[in-house]
Amino acid sequence: MLTGNYFTSVDTGYVVGYYGVIYKTTDGGGTLVGINHGNNQIPEKFSLSQNYPNPFNPVTKINFDIAKTGFASLIVFDVLGRKVETLVNQKMSAGSYNVSWDASQYPSGVYFYRITAEGFSDTKKLLLLK
Repeated sequence: MLTGNYFTSVDTGYVVGYYGVIYKTTDGGGTLVGINHGNNQIPEKFSLSQNYPNPFNPVTKINFDIAKTGFASLIVFDVLGRKVETLVNQKMSAGSYNVSWDASQYPSGVYFYRITAEGFSDTKKLLLLK
C-alpha cells in the first residue's frame, strides 16, 4: 500500500511519487518497478544511453534524457521487430531518467530498445545472455 503524496494514472498503471520517482505497477498494484528521475538538472538535448550491463542477465538499466516535457515511450523489441515490452509510455517532465528491465521471462538473444519523445527517436541494441 502506498502512502503519502502519490497519484496513480489509471490509463498506464504508473504511480508517481512526490519527489519525481515514477513507478509502474506490474501486477495490478503489488510489485513496483522503478523509473527514477536521475537529478534536478534539465538536459539540453534528448538522448538514449547504452544499457548497462551489456550483455546482461536478467536485469539491465537504461538511462535517457528528456529535454522537453511531453509524451515519451521506451519500448523493447526482439530481433524480428516484434514488441516485447513497453517500459515507458506516458507524459514525462524534462529531466534525466533510468529504468530497469527485468528480462527473466525472455529467452537469450539480441533485443533492441527505442525511445520516442517530442520528435526525437533513437534505438540501441542489447544482449540478454542466460
